[in-house]
Amino acid sequence: MRLLGNSSQTAKNFLAAWRVASRIVAMGLLGASLILAQSSGVGTTAQNSPQTLKVTTRLVQVNVVVQDKKGQPVDGLTKDDFTLFDQSKPQTIASFSQERGRVLPAPDHEALPPNVFTNRFDQTGQAPGSVTIILFDALNTPLTDQVYARQQLVKFLRQVQPQDHVAIYFLTTQLKVLLEFTQDATTLLHALDKLQGYPSPSLESPAQSEAAAGDQVFPQIEEFLKAAAGRFDDFYAINRAETTSVALEVIAHHVAHVPGRKSLVWVSGSFPIAIGMDGDTLAPPDREVRTFLREIERAARALNDANIAVYPVDARGLMAPGQFSAANRDTLGGFGPGRPQRLGPDQNNFATMNTLAERTGGHAFYNTNDIQGSVRKAVSDGQSNYELAYYPNHGKWDGKFHEIKLKVDRPGLQIHYRKGYFASADFSNTQEDRKASLATAVVSPIDASSLSIRTQVNRLPAPNTGTLEFTVGLDLHEIMLEESAGRHKGSIEMIFVQKGANPTVLSMDSKTIEFNFEQKRYDELVASGISIVKHVPIAAGTTSVRVIVRDSQSAATGSVTIPIKSFFEN
Repeated sequence: MRLLGNSSQTAKNFLAAWRVASRIVAMGLLGASLILAQSSGVGTTAQNSPQTLKVTTRLVQVNVVVQDKKGQPVDGLTKDDFTLFDQSKPQTIASFSQERGRVLPAPDHEALPPNVFTNRFDQTGQAPGSVTIILFDALNTPLTDQVYARQQLVKFLRQVQPQDHVAIYFLTTQLKVLLEFTQDATTLLHALDKLQGYPSPSLESPAQSEAAAGDQVFPQIEEFLKAAAGRFDDFYAINRAETTSVALEVIAHHVAHVPGRKSLVWVSGSFPIAIGMDGDTLAPPDREVRTFLREIERAARALNDANIAVYPVDARGLMAPGQFSAANRDTLGGFGPGRPQRLGPDQNNFATMNTLAERTGGHAFYNTNDIQGSVRKAVSDGQSNYELAYYPNHGKWDGKFHEIKLKVDRPGLQIHYRKGYFASADFSNTQEDRKASLATAVVSPIDASSLSIRTQVNRLPAPNTGTLEFTVGLDLHEIMLEESAGRHKGSIEMIFVQKGANPTVLSMDSKTIEFNFEQKRYDELVASGISIVKHVPIAAGTTSVRVIVRDSQSAATGSVTIPIKSFFEN
């Protein structure tokens, strides 16, 4: 790798990331593609212990949807119409703006040069202003309900308006991209035609086999069969919760660079927020007893960082469950400490929907047959909203959840916004988090855009005709550097992943690159960008190379997947 400086390989980090990635691949979270690019560079050295940047002042952004009694968006409000509280303390609104839905003009930039790839939507002809991601979740939805939900989505897509920018993703044991952002209803319907029903094994786990066993079975055998079926249920519930949470994180990282508020419509039967805590009796001692609050918290953080509001839409339609009461909404009380109350089966799933919606500023729709109307409501919310930002005055960056309350000084209006944030003193950057972040970037089906990348690829001449040269350009504005004694210091981790057609991971090459710039050189690179050159011998069977860059300080990640077939056709 050439940086106009030097670097060293961290084999230990590479092997750790490889092991984590291998475990995730084994679970079925496989990869697909997108793309990246940028300019000229400078050098560094590599170390195993990157520096940590302390952050004590943060700008907190809050997107607010304001509607009248009829559910219509309200325009024309000013900053003075809002009062904002953080942990019950009034805050000063530092910035205020309104975002309205609009038909976007065609991109005014020139097409990318040959052999240049980027993960930036605004440089690939995809520049959505407000976007909606529809996640059709077959992993958590019974097959019969998938058929009905699909019919409802077809009705919605037939009414797509010019200002609607919609993408469709599909979740089974892996996340699949059916269609990236488009405003063309015909293209969206064609993509939905590809969506086939998926009989989720997680929802087809062994039954409590009394009928199958009959009256002839000894009580001990019957109890054994029930216990075995219960353990299968626990395993599948854990797998569904973890897989779904990772998928939500992956989507958040993918659209992080798209400006403005984004809506994620999660069409699903959901997963339980806890297992072993439902009903009126304690779970058997050999059964799992746990919540999925940690998984939901990770997903909520990523979604909030990417400015995504989640709109869970229950694919099961009208159920009228007798044990569910609106008075028990958000039974768990969010992410607070303590053991959750016992929940009925439907409440368990509804609690997950409510928690994700409230933590991100969306709205949960369940116990209704109007799925298409729910989706339209989610899309409409993204077309007109206000963005407020403030610097919290509490001074307590203790990692705890801080509740946000917002009031609008106009009668008869209803507002939706995220109910809080985690006041973390530092970005979570433990060794475990680093491994998980890189492993997810390796196997994710879509590329991350928290760091923008621009990559030029060229084939080297003989005798190195089997080697490609990657010039990876980065925007130094997006990399968190610590200023000390007149120098700007930091580091990035870079991985080149070669994948086969499956897509199987065939090879990975990992580097940690340290930055240490004098002020003059830093100013030059901020203006020009920084580029890193790497020669990669291509392994037999490789169909694509994914370039991953992770900022060691902020944990922000960017990636681009580059198809390489055309480079070897001649």
